[in-house]
Amino acid sequence: MSQSVKTLVFAGVALLSLGVGFATHRIYKPADLEGFSDVGMEFFPEFTDPNAVTGLRVASFNEETGQTDLFSVQFKDGTWRIPSHHDYPADGEDQLSTTAASMIGVERQALVERTKAAHKRYRLLDPLEQEDSSSEGFGDRITLTKGEEVVADFIVGMPVEGQENTYYVRAAGEDRFYTANLGEFEISTKFSDWILKDILDIDRNNVNELIVDRYQVDEARGVVVQGDRLILNRDGAEADWQLEGLDGATEELNATNINEMLLALDDLSIVGVRKKPDGISADLKAEEGVSITAFDMLDLQDKGFFIDQRQGRILSNEGEVLVGTNDGVLYVLRFGEEFTGTDVDIEVGKKAGEGEDSKESSDEEESSEESSDEKEEDEEAGSETEETSDDLTKSRYLFVTAQFDPALLGEKPTPPVKPEPPAQEADAEKSEDAAADSESDAEGDANAEQSEDDNESNDEASKAQKEYKAALARYEEDQEVYEIALRDYEEKLKAGEERVVDLNHRCADWYYVIGADVFDRMKLNRTDLVEAKEVEESNAAETAPETTTPAEPEMTKPETPQESTPEETKSEPEASKPEAETAKPEAASESEAEAKDSPPAEDAQDESADSERPPQPDLPEESPKNSNEGNSSEEPASTEPTADESGASESSESTGESSSEEGTNESEAENSESDSDS
Repeated sequence: MSQSVKTLVFAGVALLSLGVGFATHRIYKPADLEGFSDVGMEFFPEFTDPNAVTGLRVASFNEETGQTDLFSVQFKDGTWRIPSHHDYPADGEDQLSTTAASMIGVERQALVERTKAAHKRYRLLDPLEQEDSSSEGFGDRITLTKGEEVVADFIVGMPVEGQENTYYVRAAGEDRFYTANLGEFEISTKFSDWILKDILDIDRNNVNELIVDRYQVDEARGVVVQGDRLILNRDGAEADWQLEGLDGATEELNATNINEMLLALDDLSIVGVRKKPDGISADLKAEEGVSITAFDMLDLQDKGFFIDQRQGRILSNEGEVLVGTNDGVLYVLRFGEEFTGTDVDIEVGKKAGEGEDSKESSDEEESSEESSDEKEEDEEAGSETEETSDDLTKSRYLFVTAQFDPALLGEKPTPPVKPEPPAQEADAEKSEDAAADSESDAEGDANAEQSEDDNESNDEASKAQKEYKAALARYEEDQEVYEIALRDYEEKLKAGEERVVDLNHRCADWYYVIGADVFDRMKLNRTDLVEAKEVEESNAAETAPETTTPAEPEMTKPETPQESTPEETKSEPEASKPEAETAKPEAASESEAEAKDSPPAEDAQDESADSERPPQPDLPEESPKNSNEGNSSEEPASTEPTADESGASESSESTGESSSEEGTNESEAENSESDSDS
C-alpha cells in the first residue's frame, strides 16, 4: 500500500470518528439551555399591580357535561359585572384583587417537559382548545386583563405530589411547563362566591312582620285559588309573635315553626339568575317609553308569574311571603316554577339561551332525519337521562320587589304639650278687689276675713306659679327628647325610602333562582303555625263544677209547678192539710172556739181581708172550699161504710177547723200588713 493510500485511509477514519463523536455528543449532551434559561424567573414579570386588573376569566372543563364552563368578571360602565352570567353585578371586587395578587410573582421553579405530548399526562391541556373528543387531561386556564391587554395567562394542571402549594404550570401558548408555587391557590368559579348571595341581607331579629299568602294560580281555568293568609306581628325581637284571628282561649302559636321560617329566610340565597325582559324591568323601575309586550308576558308565564291586568298586580303560581323589618322595608317574595338541572343550568340556564322551545324544535327536526337505529339509540340515551335525573338539583324561580311601609318604623314621635301659665289677670283683679274692700267701711270682722282670703289667694298663686315652673322644666326636657326622637325617626324614614328605591332598582332586572328546599321550609299553612292549647289540671278542676251545675235544674225540674194547671195547684194544700191537722190539733180547736165566740170580729176580718187581699190570677173566682170539694170527691168513697154521726161531726168540725184556721192565717197576714203600714 502506497503512502498516499494510507494517508487517505487515516483521513477517512478520522472523519468517521469525528462524525461518530459529534453524533454521540448530540445524543448525550444536556438539554438545550434555552429551556433552562428562564428557570427561577417569573412567568409574567411585567404584572405587578393587582388593582390594575379589570377583568378575570376562568375556563374549566366539566367532565360531567363534556363542555367547558366559562366564568368571567369585568369592570364595565363603572360596575363590576359577570358576563358569563348575563352581566349580573358582581360584589366580589375584593375577591378579584385577591385572585390577581396570587398570580403576581409566580416563578418557574423547575422545567418538567418541553413537548406537547406530555400535557395530557399532567392535566395541562387547554380547555379552550378541544382538539379531540377526550374528556381527560384538561387544566384550568386563568386569564387576567387590563382593559384589552392580557397581563397574565396561565394553565394550571395537577398538584405536584409531595410539595405543598406546588402545581404543574405552563404559560398559554408555550409547550414547555414547569413546577410553580402558587401559595394559597383558590380561584373560585362558583357564581355564588362572586356575588352578594343573601337576597334580603337582613337580620332576622329585625323582622317584625310576616305575611304568608298561600294562594295559587290555576292556569287551566285562569283563576286564583285563595288559600290561608297568615299575618304575624311582634313589637320587637324579644316580644312574642301574635297571629291575627288566633283564639287565645283554645289555640296557641307553634314558636318552633316560626323560628324555622326565620332561619329559612336567612338561608334564602341566590344560586342562579335570569335576565328579565326590558319591558318588565322598565315597568318595575317606573321608566317611561318602554311597554310590556306579548313576549314579556310569555317570559313571565314561563317562570311561573302572571300580571293581573284588572288589579295591576303581579301574581305567582305558588303564592308569596311578605317580610317586614323595623327599618320600614317590606320585602315581597313571589315564588314561581320549580325546575331541575345541573349547576350550570341553575346558574345561567341552558346554553342555547334557555331555548327550551328552540331546543325541542331542533330535536324534532333532527329526529325526522335520523334512521330507525339512531332513534333507538336516542331512546336509550333518553332513558339513561331519566334514570340520572334524580341526581339533578331542584330549584325554583323567585320574583323580588320591595315596598316602604312607615308603620313598620313604629309610631311617629308626638310633641309634648306646653303647660299654660297661671291666670295673671284674675290674680290682679282679686288683688284690686281686696284693696277696695280693705278701704271700705266694713266691720272689723269682715276685714279680718278678707285679709285671710287674701293670704290664701296669695298662697294659691305662689303654689300655682311653682307648679307651672316645674311643669315648664319637664316640658323643656320632654321637648329635647322629642326632637332627638323625631330626628331619628326622620332619618330612618329617609334611609328606608332610599333602600327601597335601591332594592327595586337592583332586583328589577333579574329573576332569581333559589333552592327548592328553602321554599319548602317557608311553605306553611295555618295548621303548621297553630296548635291546640293544653288545659291545665287546676283549670280543669275549676271549670268542672260549672259543667255539672246546669244539669241539676233539669233533674229537679223546678219549672214543673209553674207549668202545672190550676187544679193541680189547688190539690197541693189538700194533701198537706191532714199533716197540719195532726201537727196542731189544739191550735185548730182554739181558733175554732174563738171563731164561734166572736163571729162579728171574724166577719170584719173577712171584709178587711177581701178589701186588702191582692188579686190572684191563678185562681179566679174560686174559693178554697170549692177546690177542696173538687179534689176530695174520691175520699168519701172510701169512708162511707164506716161513717156515723160522730164521724160526720168530726169531718164537719175538721172542715170548720180548716176554714177557721185559714181565716186565722189570713187575719194574721192582714195584721202583719197593717202593722207594717203603721
